[in-house]
This record gives sequence, structure tokens and C-alpha cells, in this order.
Amino acid sequence: VSGLAARAQERFEDGGWSVPAIDSTSREIEATTVYYPSGLEESAEALQAQFPELVRIAPTEPGLAQDRLVVILGDDYAEAAGET
Repeated sequence: VSGLAARAQERFEDGGWSVPAIDSTSREIEATTVYYPSGLEESAEALQAQFPELVRIAPTEPGLAQDRLVVILGDDYAEAAGET
């Protein structure tokens, strides 16, 4: 969905979260996921609680930032966030 990441960024920032960057990925995921590094699981849970369209939380994986939360939007996000 064109512009979806920018709209998600705006939505999260309006909710009080800092979103320093957006990018695209070819990573395959099951559902929209918040990845968290060690020590930030509670923050990931809080983000998911505020935005229930963030379906999953999971420990960070190689190739992702190791110092902050990373949200990867899946095909399910647009519909769940009312973007379709």
C-alpha cells in the first residue's frame, strides 16, 4: 500500500513514540511484528497495547537494529489499521 509506512510513522508519533526512520524490506514475516532487543520487551508490549494492529512481538533478529524497537508492517497491517 503506497505511503503506508509514512502513515504508520505519523500514527505512532501522534501516539507519543519516536520513529527516527522508515525503510522497506524484503524480509518475509507472518504478520505485522514489533521486534525488540534485550531489555526492551516491556516497551514492545506497551507499543502493541497502544496499537493492537501490531499483531506480534518477537525478539530482534540478525540484520535488525539491536538498540531499538523495529516494526515491520505485514500485509495484515493496512486492513487492521483501517488503511484499506
